[in-house]
Amino acid sequence: MRYLMLWILMLPLAVAAAAPEENAPAPEIHDLYIIPELRGETVDLKVRWTTPTPTRGRVALADGNRVVEEDPSCLRGSTNARDRGEGWANNHRATIADVPGRGPWRIRITAVDRQERVAERVATATLEQRAQKGQEGKVALRILGYAPEREGEVAATGIPFPRGVLFDASQLRARAADGRLVPVQAEVWSRWPGDGSIKWVLAALPAPGPEVTLEYGVPAVAPKAPLRVTETPDAITLDTGAARLVVPRREGVAGGFFRGQERRAGFPVSVLVDAESHRLQGRILRAVVENGPAPALRAVVRVDGEHAAQGQARPRYPFTLRIHACAGASGFRVFHTFENDHIAQEMTPFQALELRFPGAVATTVVGERAHPLPAGARLFQQEDNRYVLTAPASGEGKHAAGWVNTAQGARIGVRHFREQYPKSIEAAPDATVIGLLPALPGPIYDGRPEEPKLFAYLRGGRYTFRQGFAKTHELYIDVAGDARAQTRLDEPLVLAAPPEWYARGALRALGPLETEWAGYNAITARNLEMLLERREAERELGLMHFGDWFGERTWNWGNLEYDLHHGLFLQFARTGDRRFFDQAVISARHQMDVDTIHHHREPARVGQQWIHSVMHTAGYYPKEFQGMGRYAAEGWSDNRGHVWAGGLFDAALFTGDRRAWEVATRIADWAAGPQITNFDFGNAREPGWMLILVMSAYNATGDPFYLNAAKRMIERVREKSHPDEGFYAHPLPRGHCECDPPHRGEAGFMMGVLMTGMKMYYEVTGDERVADDIVKAARFLVKTMWEPEKLGFRYTSCPKTNVTYSSATIELEGIAFAARRANDPALAEICQQALAAALPTLSGAGKGMGFYLRSAPQMLDAVAALPGPSFDDYRRRMEALVRSPARRPYPGPLGNPDYEEGHDGWGARTGFSLAIAPEAAHSGRAGARVTGKGRGQNEYLVTIYDTGGTNPMEITGLEPGKTYRVSAWVKVDRITPGAPAPSIRCSIRDRERTRESFVSNAYDLNRLGTWQRLERVFQAPDHTFSAYVAVNTNTREEVEIDLSVDDWSLAPAGPDAAATPARLVADAATATLGEGTTRERIAPPLGFAAVSGGEARWTLQVPREGEYYLWARVAGAGAELRIGNTTVSLKPAGGEWNWVRWERPLRLPAGECVITARLAGKDARLSRIVVTDEALAAR
Repeated sequence: MRYLMLWILMLPLAVAAAAPEENAPAPEIHDLYIIPELRGETVDLKVRWTTPTPTRGRVALADGNRVVEEDPSCLRGSTNARDRGEGWANNHRATIADVPGRGPWRIRITAVDRQERVAERVATATLEQRAQKGQEGKVALRILGYAPEREGEVAATGIPFPRGVLFDASQLRARAADGRLVPVQAEVWSRWPGDGSIKWVLAALPAPGPEVTLEYGVPAVAPKAPLRVTETPDAITLDTGAARLVVPRREGVAGGFFRGQERRAGFPVSVLVDAESHRLQGRILRAVVENGPAPALRAVVRVDGEHAAQGQARPRYPFTLRIHACAGASGFRVFHTFENDHIAQEMTPFQALELRFPGAVATTVVGERAHPLPAGARLFQQEDNRYVLTAPASGEGKHAAGWVNTAQGARIGVRHFREQYPKSIEAAPDATVIGLLPALPGPIYDGRPEEPKLFAYLRGGRYTFRQGFAKTHELYIDVAGDARAQTRLDEPLVLAAPPEWYARGALRALGPLETEWAGYNAITARNLEMLLERREAERELGLMHFGDWFGERTWNWGNLEYDLHHGLFLQFARTGDRRFFDQAVISARHQMDVDTIHHHREPARVGQQWIHSVMHTAGYYPKEFQGMGRYAAEGWSDNRGHVWAGGLFDAALFTGDRRAWEVATRIADWAAGPQITNFDFGNAREPGWMLILVMSAYNATGDPFYLNAAKRMIERVREKSHPDEGFYAHPLPRGHCECDPPHRGEAGFMMGVLMTGMKMYYEVTGDERVADDIVKAARFLVKTMWEPEKLGFRYTSCPKTNVTYSSATIELEGIAFAARRANDPALAEICQQALAAALPTLSGAGKGMGFYLRSAPQMLDAVAALPGPSFDDYRRRMEALVRSPARRPYPGPLGNPDYEEGHDGWGARTGFSLAIAPEAAHSGRAGARVTGKGRGQNEYLVTIYDTGGTNPMEITGLEPGKTYRVSAWVKVDRITPGAPAPSIRCSIRDRERTRESFVSNAYDLNRLGTWQRLERVFQAPDHTFSAYVAVNTNTREEVEIDLSVDDWSLAPAGPDAAATPARLVADAATATLGEGTTRERIAPPLGFAAVSGGEARWTLQVPREGEYYLWARVAGAGAELRIGNTTVSLKPAGGEWNWVRWERPLRLPAGECVITARLAGKDARLSRIVVTDEALAAR
């Protein structure tokens, strides 16, 4: 076979046209690539280059016949740099289009800087035809959604190929289980850089059964009844054999959907109704076949239009229809996209957006059942759980199916009709009208409690969207009225390759693929179920919301942090579970429409993404709303630590969604072009996420424009890095460190993101400097954040921050890479320990699931490749230790109730400092003192939570249905006048989120400087999994405070509970040892001191006479304890370390109390004794 190879020869020639100013470097041209790309009979010459200083450039054929200015999108200027550099760029591209011949071509690249100094470089490129032989082979595919009645229906899905396997897409065919040859229509979407072999192909084939074998490197087979596509200047005609569609190319051409010669429905007309009630009927501007030149099984026709009068500049309110036609189908899939290009104002109101099918008269509409739909009536899906029919029809229900039957025999449906409410289907006298944004019957959503979450964009009986907003809907029109059309719309057939095939390089690494490796697949399947259950339970549905998750900061939408759909596509590839594929598509469509800026008065903002905001984009409330600031008001779209496009590239490559590709490249072009101008950063997440973004773009497209952007960022990261640390360590900001002076370092997850981006760059370039920097960064992270007893990494390099576990999934990819590269067994062991602890914490909540899903496959792959015993064996050994109650230093639910041993398990919110001080003690030696000034915080002080029970200091073990009392002693010495009084609370969580909070009485501010006991009695709900306690601010306004808190209690409620529990601790570390007694430190994750053999003794002070419970943390044969005149024996079940309580309380007098432990042999071990009058439940 023959394949067109890309060849380039670069001949540098630098010319300075102007003398450089003192200390200002002259412009230079670096990183030059020229890619000849064959376009039919001509060639496009794609030119990519960088300049160390900002310049503007042009390219030209050396003979002077063609001169092309560089892509102006590169010159938009950075929105993040102090010097925006508008009109200049560091990363450049230009294309000389439609060049005849096959070369060689001499191409001159010119760069001019701000001082008008010039650099030039001349290069020669040739498109040389060379023989390239691929491989012959086959891959088994499952056809998901197949049923016997769907035989012959075309399935179209992206299939990746390993490097060097396939060069010519025409050498594909399929074979049915019975041996029949099956035709394949193949569209190349991506090629491997270097050899040019095919990386991704969109394969379309008629389903012959539930399974089919795709054969490559073999002669193709032609379809027996191909799709027929006819183009004229007036129209494009698609004939499937069972239906025909005429797509008009200009106004005045009658189009429509036909069965035989009978017109079943006219071509859809898009109608926008603006705020002034003007009906803006869509005008068709152009129509093209997107996947030509001669698609035989599946064709995509793109129709572009606008809702504007001819000649109107802006707003045009553009729309796009993409129509999919498949051979043999009686229906057509239609995507309608609307964009708000009204950039003269920030928010634009609309009354309605309709898609009208002229000549199709509605007869019945399908809600929960079929309803007659006479002329003038409509079905209106008002919310996700309610639809109504309006006069002259009547009826109501909850979940409308969203299908309508017409008198002409057509059937029309909208996918996810009720999930994307408001929606409507209306019977006009001469048309069926689909209300994509149906006219609203007044301000029916205003003022409701759910307004900030669900309805703000619907206030006043109209729709309001920000500039640059877009929305896509998917419909299906079946000209035969086939009832199976709903299944075809809702569950299109999907081709699924084996996980081992996906793992051969196109998706980077996918990790171990064994079904139950480390239980990861089971955990993730459970989490997906929880994600979907929460979507329904929390009503995360609606036109703007469907596909996203709500509530990270109580009032905002998450905007799919951190590329949730990318992770879902990866898990589909790992498992073949269609649920992940379907949800990935849903989330990708949300991002490509709602979360991305498609038009803006500042061109530099096109391609940006909105960071987690109220109503996704913000702009609906003032900054004072619920203390949300910019997330409610102006929004934030130029935060480079909250931008991604990997999931959109996945959506394009897996599904053939051209809009996903367009939006993904729009985002990537923003990142790789103007954002590289004068690139700088303040923390690791900025270059981290930007590197991941542009390397995702490079891996999908092979375009060195994105690789050049990555190189520019890498060089800046290295410039700012300490030579021994591999990254830019800086003084930590408030929220990451409240110390004075602040500690130096970074947040662990930000370092993890950066190491991932660097690793992606290294995988492509082999730059050993970058690999070495990853090793240095990994060692810094471990040195400053790893807590061996907790088996986790602290949030930041500040030693006062708490341990987190979910961040390990993104930190460990880089650390495991470093462990292998440096052959470092200590790093390798930390990887295994951290992963064993992190797995139980993996979350089914939106942000948590997105965080781990997008990075876990590569992380699992890196950890599994470490030398030594298999991780599965290691995990099983570690699991019991990780979950052991013995890791808790106190046997109650609160592991650190009185701060006598520090602040472990507690943290202050941003702006407030936590100190353990004797002057803050209510009893004992120390208490917690919180000082500082903060705003927008729910708490001054809070215990650690959301660790899945992995952190021993998280509150677990509360028994559902049982009554508890939470109490604490609080003293407020100073507080901002007018601020609410503090209170305490216990918040109950299920496995994913906080469900209820039980709040105490408030501190009496009329008695400042006095100790006051706050308490609340509550019953643990049925869904109780874990809990946390906190001192509440009770305001989101700024407040300054000086408070002390001590002597917490969380225990079963009883009538005689002590107001201040006595807690006496005898620890192995402080014991007086008898002859032959051994003291040791138990290895992490237990990590505490223990004694064994012989005798140990302590002297304690009992504060008051009363009944006390005796607890001991023991292992093996346990211990015999003598306290006063009583001797008891405490031994753990199974011999493993655990807290054991003597069966009944002991009466002890006030004063000195001696405890003696006798340990019979080395197997008898004791770590700690607790004597308390707090009636804790036996564990």
